[in-house]
Amino acid sequence: MFQSDVARALARFLDIFAARHTGSRRLVLAGECATGAWSYGGHYVPSLGNYLLQNPGPFQLEAVMVGDGLTDPAIQVLTKPQEAYAFGLVDETKLKEAQSLAQEAHALAQEAHWVEAVEKRSAMEDVVKHASEINPYDVRTTEQYGWLQERMQKFFEKKSNKDLLHIPENLTFGTSPQVEENLKADIMKSQKPHVESLLNAGVRVLLYQGQFDWKDGFVSNEAWIRTLSWAGTQQFLSSSRQLWRRTDQQLAGYWKSYENLEQVLVLGAGHLVPMDQPLSAVA
Repeated sequence: MFQSDVARALARFLDIFAARHTGSRRLVLAGECATGAWSYGGHYVPSLGNYLLQNPGPFQLEAVMVGDGLTDPAIQVLTKPQEAYAFGLVDETKLKEAQSLAQEAHALAQEAHWVEAVEKRSAMEDVVKHASEINPYDVRTTEQYGWLQERMQKFFEKKSNKDLLHIPENLTFGTSPQVEENLKADIMKSQKPHVESLLNAGVRVLLYQGQFDWKDGFVSNEAWIRTLSWAGTQQFLSSSRQLWRRTDQQLAGYWKSYENLEQVLVLGAGHLVPMDQPLSAVA
C-alpha cells in the first residue's frame, strides 16, 4: 500500500461525507500524527491534496496544513544527528555513529531501497534514544507517550463522541501494527513533489513545527523546504521572520511567509502541538 492508495481512500470518504451533509464546500486539509505514526501528516496531507487537484470532487481545496511532518525523509534524516547533538542528547562519539546510519538511510532511499532505508533510519534514532533516554517527540522529557493509546480509546469509545462522528455504537476503537507493516515501503518516499504541486496551483500551504520536537521538527523540515522546486522558494527563504503572538498577546512563536507558503515555529511545544500548546494551536 502506498500514498496513492491512501489518497484514493480518503477522497472516497470525502465523497461519501459530501453526499450526506450539506453546507460549505470549502476544504482545508490538516494533519499531524500521534506517536508511532511516523509524523504521517507529512505524507497523507500532501498526497490527498495533490489527488484532489487531479481529481476534483465536491469540495474546493483552499489550504493544507501539516504539523511536524515527515515529508521528504531522505533529506530530513540527514539533519537529525546534528540536531540531536545541538540538543545535547549525544556526545561526539554517538554523533558520528548516528551520522553514519543517517547517511546509509539517505543513500538507500536515493536508490529506492525503501524498507532498508527506514530500518537504517530507525537504527539511527535508536542510537540517540538509547544514549539519552529522552522522548524523541519532546526532548524536554524522558516520559514516553504510551498512555496516548489509552486516552484515545476512552475518547472514541464515548457514546457522545461516537454520535458526533457518526460512528456506529457497535464499533470499537483500535489500532493495528499491520497498518505500519503495510506502509513500511512508503515511509521513506518523498511527498515534496505533491507540496510543490499544491504551491504551484495556488493552494495555501502552512507548515508548523514544535520547538522541542526531535522526531520531525523545525530543523529537518527547514532542510527540505530549502529544496522546493517552486518559483517563490528563494523569496520565501529571504523573507523576514516575524514574531507571532496569540490574542492574549503572549508570544506563541515565529512566523514567516511568502505568497501561499507559510511556516510557523511554535514555542514551548514538542511534536504534538495541540496537546502541548492548545491556546497557540487555535490562535
